[in-house]
Amino acid sequence: MKSFQYRISIEIELPRQTVVENLFDYDQFVNYQEPPLQSYALKQGQYLQPGAIVDLVYLYKKQEIHMAEITVDCDLPNSIHQLFILGEVKNKCISHFVDTKKGTLWTMDVTFQFPKDDGQDKLEYMKKTEEDMVTFK
Repeated sequence: MKSFQYRISIEIELPRQTVVENLFDYDQFVNYQEPPLQSYALKQGQYLQPGAIVDLVYLYKKQEIHMAEITVDCDLPNSIHQLFILGEVKNKCISHFVDTKKGTLWTMDVTFQFPKDDGQDKLEYMKKTEEDMVTFK
């Protein structure tokens, strides 16, 4: 098994409520995620409530990829703890949103867990996370 953790923060010049509403609008995922989201479906519970499971479908190299998004805890607009599962890979994301003079500071604590060490590069994952966050901004 291999795992690593990191933290990424960006400041967004918008009010916290606006940031959170847009960030968790599934129809907008296509605008800032790569590969872009193709579709989504609620499988259990209610969106953004603890226990909710959403099936996220991405198109990657002409193949549909299904990833489960599980809401572990939610205290929006302050924070949210989500777990993403793709096959045997787990990605825990805990996001915090804090008001600043310019808008909102979004900090994400990320943990990846892989079934084995296949040479996954922590810096590449950090770069990808930051790119997605900046694109959202």
